[in-house]
Amino acid sequence: MSVRRSAARGEAGLTLIELMIAVVLLGIIFVPLTEAMTTGLITTTEAQQRLAASRSPMFANAFFADDAQSAAIDGITTGGSPVCGSGTNVVSFSWTENGTPYSASYILQTSGGLRQLVRNYCSNGGGAQPATLAISLGSPDPFVLCLPGCGAASKPRTIVLTARKPNGDVWQLQGTRRAT
Repeated sequence: MSVRRSAARGEAGLTLIELMIAVVLLGIIFVPLTEAMTTGLITTTEAQQRLAASRSPMFANAFFADDAQSAAIDGITTGGSPVCGSGTNVVSFSWTENGTPYSASYILQTSGGLRQLVRNYCSNGGGAQPATLAISLGSPDPFVLCLPGCGAASKPRTIVLTARKPNGDVWQLQGTRRAT
């Protein structure tokens, strides 16, 4: 008879103790795995935000250098109203190529509580095409220095826009107007 009990017990399945051990082991495996996955997702998002913030000055410099180089001798405006689009004008550039007027205005705007540097580009009197160059700026407002001076009378050659990141780091955009 004892042979039949062993055979019957072998087919009965899992005991309560075995089932509890399996549940505990699954818990031990899934808790750290879930934590690692959550941490990885959070870190990836933060890294993408930092990367976007670090690329802003590089993109801005590419636009700024081209716009400054293209500007007409009387096509550099600091402060006042932007030549293209709307917002608080930092500096605007205007020029004509093959009879077609172009302009680019670097403006300061607030979006979602963040102070941003935006480039508005207009061609042939069309609407502004905005491009956010700096997602978040610190204080004070960006400012422009022209050498030898701003305005058509001083024939500015070099234009430097200085801005500050929220952490206090300063970055500059520099462009040199073509000699004409």
